[in-house]
Amino acid sequence: RHLTESVPNGFAADFSGILVTVFQIAGVLGVAALGTLYQSIAPVGGAEAARTAFTVLNACFAAIVLLALAGSIVSTRTPKQRLSERSEPRTASPATTVDAASSTQRPGR
Repeated sequence: RHLTESVPNGFAADFSGILVTVFQIAGVLGVAALGTLYQSIAPVGGAEAARTAFTVLNACFAAIVLLALAGSIVSTRTPKQRLSERSEPRTASPATTVDAASSTQRPGR
């Protein structure tokens, strides 16, 4: 499933432009926020302060990745009814047969 499937085809280009713009703005804000965090923890030189700031920043990156992962799982999850439909085995259509020797499908005769 894709987020762009949620709008009618006539609005697909508009939605795509808005989505790209939002992603770019979010990226700029994220870089600014994390850069500010780093500079506030290690305002002056020194290896120990830089190491601490780097550790905190990496912990923030890990938290952001986990939040993004959770969001992507939730947004692509299908309802339980559709899951039961997907679990049913697929059968070959009557117009095709499976050649057991080569494991390829060819038109039925």
